[in-house]
Order: sequence, then structure tokens, then C-alpha cells
Amino acid sequence: RRISLMCCLVCLLILWDFIVLPFNFAGFYNLCSFFSVEQVCPDTTGMIGICVELCGLHGYCPNGELCCSNGCGHVCTTPITVKPGDCPDPRFTRQCGTRCSHDGQCPGEMKCCQTSCVTPT
Repeated sequence: RRISLMCCLVCLLILWDFIVLPFNFAGFYNLCSFFSVEQVCPDTTGMIGICVELCGLHGYCPNGELCCSNGCGHVCTTPITVKPGDCPDPRFTRQCGTRCSHDGQCPGEMKCCQTSCVTPT
């Protein structure tokens, strides 16, 4: 009985590893956002990549890369940095700072909001 229970547990972990996680990384990060996840997959909205599954978990990627969607499949990708705080309302903020495409390109505690580095709210 104990062996069959262990086999079931191992099977569930394998299914989670190779089926659930690769297709649900966005939800995984949303659930864990209270842990201050600072490295995330780049946004692939509107992108279409090759339809292959080259990774299953972040631990399988080398050099600090994450297993991320490329718009169709999943590949090891250099993560982007997300800093704490929210972007201020653009109607009340001058967007004339340093140009950026993600938080990691902004100095200090500044965030990339739209295309400029600004002080978060």
C-alpha cells in the first residue's frame, strides 16, 4: 500500500511538472505575487513563436533563465525584472523620463510605466 501511494504521488508530481505548470505560468506568478517575485517572463501578447516545448520548469533552464511562453510553445528565456509599486495614472504624470520597455532598465526604485521610467505610487 505504501509503495502504491508513493507511486501515485510521484505520478501527480510528474503530471504537474510537465502538463500543468508549462501552460499556467502567468497564473502561477499571480498566486505567488505576495512573495515579491522579481524575475518574470516577458509579455508575449501578440507574439507567435515556434510551437515546441523545450522546458518544463524554471529549474531546467540554465544561467538564471526561466521557462516562458514564446507565444506558442515554451523555451528558456532571460527574465525581466518587476519592481514593487504601481504605475501612476498617466493623465497626471509627465512621461518624459528615461525610455524603457521593462522595470529592469530604470534606475533605483523607478518603474517602467508605458515607455518611461517614473516614480511608482
